[in-house]
Amino acid sequence: MIKQDVVIKNLDTAFVSKLVNAAEQFRCQIMFRMGTRLINVKSVMGVMAIAHPNTDIQLTVVCDGRDEKKALQAIIDLIDENAAQ
Repeated sequence: MIKQDVVIKNLDTAFVSKLVNAAEQFRCQIMFRMGTRLINVKSVMGVMAIAHPNTDIQLTVVCDGRDEKKALQAIIDLIDENAAQ
């Protein structure tokens, strides 16, 4: 299991779709941890439940499984790309 703290800026429906599509490409489990809450990043409804456009969201990306390193990097890259826009 590997994890990294991140800040997501503007978690809107378009970005949720990008995150879920990216996460579905990997075999490992990919979760967002917010306090004691765990959200499956492969679930549109799960990620939409924490979506807050125009708000910064602090959370931890947690990946566990065979391709966890690649998955974490892909999710972090998407978050960084979104923040740069």
